[in-house]
Amino acid sequence: MARLVESRKDVEGTTQKLNHELGNSPDLQRRLAYARGWYYLPELDAVGFSKFIGYADMTVERYDSQYNRDLWGGPTEVRLRRWFVELQRGSPEFEYVERKVRTLLGKFGRWPSRAARYNAPKGWSRPAGRVAEAPTAYEASATSEEERRPGIAEIFRRAFSTLRSEEQDAVAEEILKERRATALSALEAPVLAVLWNNPADAAYDKL
Repeated sequence: MARLVESRKDVEGTTQKLNHELGNSPDLQRRLAYARGWYYLPELDAVGFSKFIGYADMTVERYDSQYNRDLWGGPTEVRLRRWFVELQRGSPEFEYVERKVRTLLGKFGRWPSRAARYNAPKGWSRPAGRVAEAPTAYEASATSEEERRPGIAEIFRRAFSTLRSEEQDAVAEEILKERRATALSALEAPVLAVLWNNPADAAYDKL
């Protein structure tokens, strides 16, 4: 039977493991958008989701296997309440952690669920003067001033906004299903940057 974490030190260990091994698991990368409970550890300046970091013996291999099918995130969220508290939407702390999660998922062409909840250690507040920067996929991939021009993204945004909801879903899913851990091209990146900021709900939660 899976063993829940017993201390903050355990949570540090599982969070480090997740962030270190995530790049080796395309399957786990694809499921990141399903995660609802995210937790920020300031001592690591890293985030992790409850179903992974809440089990002391979790590994990427186990998460990808049948072992994971018998688990659910409920018990881990209850256990993590010993050390963490949910952040209020709109607060500086919420926005800080949300950007951390977006930055992590953005490496793999994924986006947090609209239903995601963000948590941090009890009593934690965002460091004064610090903002968790989350560059858009376009900004992160651009290699020259020529590539940084906003033209492509703006053209796509205008065209995308004219589509019906079901058409937006189809376009978003068609683009996103091809993105895994590969680098974004100068053409693809601005398109994904728009989807990051204006995700179609159906595709957003399916991926």
